[in-house]
Amino acid sequence: MSLMLWTTLSIAFVCNAIGFVVSYLILYTDVLAKHRIQNRKYPKGIFFKRLPLISFNLATLAVLICVGMYFFHGIFTLQQTGWFAVSIQVFIMVFIDDTYFYFFHRNLHRNPKLYSKIHKTHHKAFAPFPMEYIYAHPLEWMGGAIGSFLGILLIFLYSGEVSAWAFWIFSVIRNLHEVDIHSGIKSKISDRIPLYGSTEHHDMHHLKATKGNYGSMLKFWDLVLGTTVEKKKTRFHN
Repeated sequence: MSLMLWTTLSIAFVCNAIGFVVSYLILYTDVLAKHRIQNRKYPKGIFFKRLPLISFNLATLAVLICVGMYFFHGIFTLQQTGWFAVSIQVFIMVFIDDTYFYFFHRNLHRNPKLYSKIHKTHHKAFAPFPMEYIYAHPLEWMGGAIGSFLGILLIFLYSGEVSAWAFWIFSVIRNLHEVDIHSGIKSKISDRIPLYGSTEHHDMHHLKATKGNYGSMLKFWDLVLGTTVEKKKTRFHN
């Protein structure tokens, strides 16, 4: 249990540390200014205004990781199952997680009560900086995390165990992707990975309380169900 717990906590810590560093570079330096998608200026002091809720959610996340590892560490195996099998498990986790997130996120927008009571908090960020990925009502991000659990559960029910390596790789991808798509920085890899949920895709969602672009890691369901919202060139850098 200790290895699973400390590795998972370390991944969360490192990924969020990267998010804090990039947030600082975006908010307080001009290092990444030319790579920004939107021209919109950040309100003065916005980081410290967002920090209490961000900190609370990160602390809650750490507690949930500890609780989750205590009860479910037994389903993970550290035995090398081959990188092809690991890759398949990572893909299943990504697809199931994103499928769940798409419909969960879509419902948050299309249900007026859920939007006003829960999701509206996250949409205070019109031009988000990286750590605003977790600037959200606690019920929102905890509800959104169920998709990750469903992917892991599906693999466990099929094979009887889940590769710890697949889980860790998925965790890194999931965390860094959230930091990336809330950075407001032009994507460098969206054209290289088919159906990749790029920063541009999610930034367009934040530009207004847009009823579209609900996907996170993938654009698959937005394309299939016709909820893709194209960017407006007048609001973005060329």
